[in-house]
Parts: sequence; structure tokens; C-alpha cells
Amino acid sequence: MANAKVSIIIPSFNTGKYISQCLDSVVNQTLKDIEIICIDNHSTDNTLNILKEYAKRDSRIKIISFNENNGAAASRNIGIENATGEYIGFVDSDDYIHLEMFEKLYDAAISKDLDMCMCKISTFEDGTGVLNDDIWYFALNCFNQLKKEVFNHHDTKEFMGEISVTVYNKIYRASMIRKNQIRFPMTPVFEDEVFFYDTYLHSQRVSVIPHNLYYYRTNREGSIVQQTADKDYSPVVEVFKTIRNIFIKTNNYEEYKCILCNIFIPMEIWRYGLSSKKYHESFFKDMKADCLELFEDKEILENLPIHIVDRVDNLINSSDWVEFDKKENFKDISVILTCYNDEKTIEKSILSVINQDLDFKKHVQCIIVDDGSEDKTKDICEKYIDLYPNNIVYIHQKHQGKSNAINLGTRYTKGKYYYYLDGNEEIKPQELLKLFNG
Repeated sequence: MANAKVSIIIPSFNTGKYISQCLDSVVNQTLKDIEIICIDNHSTDNTLNILKEYAKRDSRIKIISFNENNGAAASRNIGIENATGEYIGFVDSDDYIHLEMFEKLYDAAISKDLDMCMCKISTFEDGTGVLNDDIWYFALNCFNQLKKEVFNHHDTKEFMGEISVTVYNKIYRASMIRKNQIRFPMTPVFEDEVFFYDTYLHSQRVSVIPHNLYYYRTNREGSIVQQTADKDYSPVVEVFKTIRNIFIKTNNYEEYKCILCNIFIPMEIWRYGLSSKKYHESFFKDMKADCLELFEDKEILENLPIHIVDRVDNLINSSDWVEFDKKENFKDISVILTCYNDEKTIEKSILSVINQDLDFKKHVQCIIVDDGSEDKTKDICEKYIDLYPNNIVYIHQKHQGKSNAINLGTRYTKGKYYYYLDGNEEIKPQELLKLFNG
């Protein structure tokens, strides 16, 4: 199909339970002039058979089948190389999309001459199908502060780290990808981050359409993001180096170096805490060596945000991973408690976290983000900080809204799991123990 308007690339591996829902939403798009490139990673269930059945009924479907599981990055790259469309989009085989998704994205891209166009994402719970349209990161709320309808990376410099790097809620001008030879890196994790920054820096014209058009499945058994055993996030160090090189090659590094470090150094430390202990020794060495090299540039060191300075000090002043782990005092669960003028309820909210059936001192970190309270909320919170200095963090910011407060709180987390709580709510005593026990 040489004249397709959009090439839609769908990698798959053992998603037979979900792929029909995905394909139904793609083949029935209101934009008919599409090609659908399905790359199967040697599925051992009925995924490939389902793909073949759909291909018999729809000539727009092209199937590429691997003889081994090469991963999502390799699949997407093969898809890019085989795409003939004017624009390229991606859909994961366990998700589905709005029937007008690609028509809306394509129409916006053509009318505004865009290199990249984004839409909002809704999550839906596997099993129940419950939709959530307003998760801050997926809803692209960071763009609310932007006045321009068409923009590029220079316009979003101040909130670069808040933009969703997901590949599947965007379409990309195919000629831009080919001209700059942009591909997904062959890393086991974080390939979306690399692809996003490479395409974003090369896009001269970008826009967002204010519609939730992509439906992302959560809590699916067997999905990559849900596999928690034997976790190794150490490749994030190499990924950060790759992203820095992209900024260097595009002559943007000097402008963004402090911003990049403020995004990725906290991410590295957070991901270190999420990784299995058996990877900590090598992860620690790589992370410390990279930070020491970066800090030879004093401007980077001097511009670290206050919430990460102590943790960086712990890293560079620890002789080994055992000492660093002890200093970091990692927890199992981080409760992000947001509040605004909640003096009547905040104490009960805090106590509901402290008095959990799960041992608070041993397992729980409570991050209280005060979104500019003008009452006695701060005084009440500080009382509990004094009682639990190793468990409770208090942050006060100017009033910017709940979503911003939650995003700020995530930067301080030391837990493997998150729990979100409002200052006028309480947690049932057994709630965190349930989360801890999986």
C-alpha cells in the first residue's frame, strides 16, 4: 500500500487474549487509508493464528513473524523499515484505540503541517474495564500551561521531564524519522525514552489534540510493566548516556544539560531502589561513575534540585552499594499524601497511614505535599515529621493544583509501590498490607 496516510505498527507476543479487541479497533478506524503492520515475536499461544485470520479478511494487514522473541524495540524497528505511510503510529497489542484516533491525529497533522501530533491516554483496568481519563501524565496536563497551538522542544523546555514519552499516543512524520535515521535502541527497558527524545528534538512542529483516544490496559497478568520479580533497571544509566548523545548530536546539550540531569539522576536513583538486590553492586558502580563524570561540570552540580541533593551526596560519598542502601533507607511503599487547607482532616489522614497493619517504621514512606495551604495544615504536619523523621517527608509549594502536587511527590519516593491519598481521606488499616502482599 504505497499511498497509505498512516502506517500503524503493532508488535505482539502472547497476547491472544487481547489482540482481537486491539485489531477490531484498528481495522475499523474512520481513517480508511491506513496500512497495518503486525510483527509477532514468536508467540507460543494463538496470537499469530488470530493475526492470520484478520489478514485474510483485510488486505491492509501485513504480518511479519519472527522465529524468536526479539522484543518490542526490534519489532517496532522492523515496522518502521516496512512502513510506506506518510505518518507512522504505534499500538500495543494488549490495548485498543478510539475509532477516530488516527483520523483526528492525521487531520491535525496535515492541517498544521506537523512532524509529531499527540493525543491523551485513558487507562482501563483489565477485567473490570473501568476507565480513568485523568491520570496527570497520560492526560498531558503539562501542556495546559503552554499558550502555543503549534510548538517545538524549545517552547516546552521548562517542563520537558513531565511530557509523556509513550510512543503509542503519537504519530510521527515518516520522512522525518527516515531522514534522521531514528530507531528504537536495543535495550531491555526504557526504549520509549530514547525514541521520544530523538523524535521530539528533530520535530520542528508539534501539537496536542485534547481528546483521550488511546486506551492503555493496566494490571494485565504477564505484561512487561507488571512483571515484578528479578527486576533489573540498571540499563537506565546507559540509556541516559544515549539520550545525552542525542542532545549533543542535535546541538542542544548545553541548553538542556541541567534539565536532563534533573530528570534522569533522580530517575536512576529511584530505579535503583526498585531493582533486585543482586543487581545493586553493578548498578551502584555504573551510576556513581556516571554522576562523578557529570559533576565535573560544576553548573550541573550547582543546579540540582533540593530534593535530590542529599540523595546524590549519599551516592557519591558511599564507598559501596551496601553503604548507599543503608543511607537511602529504602522502603516498600511510598504514600503520596496531597493536601490543601485541610487542617480539619489532615491529622486523621496522617494517622491512618501511621497506624496501618503494615509496620509503618519498617515498610512505609509518607510524602506529604502541601499545595500552598494557608491554614494550620503545615503546623500539624510538622509535628509528625518530628516524630517520624525517617518516614515522613513534608514539601510545601505554591498552590498549583493536585496533579502538580502528585507529580512533585513522586520525585521523592523511595518505595517500590505508590499509594495516593488526599488530605481529607483516610486509608483502611489493612490497605497497605494488601498492597505489600501483592
